[in-house]
Amino acid sequence: MEVLTANSIFLRSDCGGKGVCKKCRVELADENRDFHQVPSCTYRVTGDMTVRIPDSSLMSAHIIDKAPTELPDFFTDHFKPGKTRPRTQGYGTAVDLGTTTIAVYLCDLATGTVISSVAVKNPQALYGDDVMSRIGAVGEIRTNWEACNGWQSQLSNGELTGCLIGMDNNHPT
Repeated sequence: MEVLTANSIFLRSDCGGKGVCKKCRVELADENRDFHQVPSCTYRVTGDMTVRIPDSSLMSAHIIDKAPTELPDFFTDHFKPGKTRPRTQGYGTAVDLGTTTIAVYLCDLATGTVISSVAVKNPQALYGDDVMSRIGAVGEIRTNWEACNGWQSQLSNGELTGCLIGMDNNHPT
C-alpha cells in the first residue's frame, strides 16, 4: 500500500492497515500471469510486479471537487477591518481539516469573500475510516505518526496552488 500511495494511488484502508477489513485487496500476477488477491496493507513489495487494482479497493477520487465558495456569515466577522487594519488588498487561507476531507479556501481579507477553493481526500484515511483507528495507528508505529501529520506539506505543495490557479482576473495576485 505504501508504494501505491507514494505514486498517488489511494486505496481504502478501513481497518487502518491491520489486514482485517479486506478493502485494500489488489491482484498480483504470478509467473504464469495468473492473478491472486492479497491485502495491500500487509503485503511487502520486494521487486517489480504486475498489479491489478479492483475498483472496489480504490478510494473515491483524490481531488473531490471544488469546495463551496460561500462561507457562513459568522466567518466574515473575522474579516471586518479593525482600528489597526484598514481595508487593503490582501489574501489569506482557511483550512477545514475534516475526517474524510480537507478543504482549502483562498479568501480576500478586505471583503471576506472566498476567491477560490479546493477539497481533497484526507490522507489520514489511509490509517482507518474513523478517528479511533487513526489514533491507534499513530500509537503503534512512529512512521505512522509522521505520515498522519504530513498533510500540512501536501496542502502547501498542491492544494494551495490549485486555489491560486482558480483565482480570476478580478483578484490579481
